[in-house]
Amino acid sequence: MHKDLQAIHQIWPVSPEPQTKPQAPGKEQGDSFQKVLEDTAGQENAVRFSKHALDRLESRQVDLGLAELDRLNEAVKRAGDKGAEESVVFLDELAFVVSVKNKMVITALQSGKENVFTKIDSAVIA
Repeated sequence: MHKDLQAIHQIWPVSPEPQTKPQAPGKEQGDSFQKVLEDTAGQENAVRFSKHALDRLESRQVDLGLAELDRLNEAVKRAGDKGAEESVVFLDELAFVVSVKNKMVITALQSGKENVFTKIDSAVIA
């Protein structure tokens, strides 16, 4: 098993219980966020999630699908193409603070609530 996948398993263990939550568009039935992360972890340009970001997603019961991760990856790529280093990416009702140069999601939060983003040099609507 790839060392990044081992780290993800330690941070976000795979649950053998079936998903009872409605599936997001573009997401295969039965695919968990963990599986989607594992499937995209080997991709060279795929964003990674910090432990803090994974904790935030889990505590908010956010389950991203492959389509959402693809949109997030594309948004980070577009930000990088424009020279961005730290971006906030708005994706549906979520906001992700991303280190573009490291391709790392630092934190995730609901974008509908009042928030102030500091030390951000760009914003992307995905």
